[in-house]
Amino acid sequence: MVRTTKYRIALHLLVWLSIPVALTLIRWTYQFTRFPPHVFKIESFAKMLTDQRYTDIIVLAVGSLAFYTTSVGLLPAMGRKKGGMVRVVMYSALLLVLPGVVVEVLVYYFPLSMGLLFKFFLLTAYIALIPPILLGVLSWAIKKWGHADRLKAELETKQIRTELELLRSQTNPHFLFNTINNIDTLIRADPELASVYLNELSDLLRFILYESGGERIPLQNEVMYMYKYINLQKIRSVNPGFIHFTVSGDLNGWEIAPMLLMPVLENAFKHVSTKTMDKAIDAELRVASHSLLFRCKNVFIEGMIDKSGKGGLGIYLLKQRLDLIYKDSYQMATAKTGNYYEVVLKIDLDAH
Repeated sequence: MVRTTKYRIALHLLVWLSIPVALTLIRWTYQFTRFPPHVFKIESFAKMLTDQRYTDIIVLAVGSLAFYTTSVGLLPAMGRKKGGMVRVVMYSALLLVLPGVVVEVLVYYFPLSMGLLFKFFLLTAYIALIPPILLGVLSWAIKKWGHADRLKAELETKQIRTELELLRSQTNPHFLFNTINNIDTLIRADPELASVYLNELSDLLRFILYESGGERIPLQNEVMYMYKYINLQKIRSVNPGFIHFTVSGDLNGWEIAPMLLMPVLENAFKHVSTKTMDKAIDAELRVASHSLLFRCKNVFIEGMIDKSGKGGLGIYLLKQRLDLIYKDSYQMATAKTGNYYEVVLKIDLDAH
């Protein structure tokens, strides 16, 4: 990053210092277009560059300040909500008075004879102001377009990768195999109940593979499939009371991005250390005041949760997805208290 900044500064300096050379080269070459050439005295390149040094100083001073005032100050200020108008007025005023101030300074510090050419230098300064402003606008537009295009590509790539990884994490093969085996065992004891569980498993897989691919789904659908997932987990335990899940508030009419709550629940089942005690997993979902609060905690054994306390890959991928979709409209916290690991997620339902 530091090296890139140095290269950028060096490139800018090279471009600005090459302008007087380029302008002098044009003037020097123009001599050879006059006819007949032997009548006119041919001036050397060095003499021309020296004679025009004061004008070149004005062009460089006014041009560079106008360019950076436009591309770095004025145009970015227009896009700012807080204090944007004040900055726009300030930078606009700077562009208007800039040439006069530069010329005044140059006339003051250089020989008095330059004062006689004040009007010429002032005109030169204002003429030199226009191209750098246009270049500043072009530079800002290119930079903004490039940044937006690069950011969009990064976000799309990141979102696709995150969603694919998140999808894989949900289709846990151990969960599927164990559930199918449990249903197979239940078929002999209670065929009707086994059929109910088989349908719930089918609905859950359909949700994971198809319905979760959309941008938004009804909140009540997500909660319904959470219940199905919990029911399928219960048949794998001799103590169905190890999971306690409560829902409160009005779910109707609200939509969320799919597969935001399921990963937290799945993470709790993955890391719970015992299923023999009641409320080994305690989850609560509450909707109130246009926001959703989901709290889930589970008993765990030290070492089963990663050292950062983030709950492993599932919670990490969920955090990435929340950043992409809800940005500043959500809060998620994880904590280890005693033998309990807890995830608290709050989402502004109006934000998505």
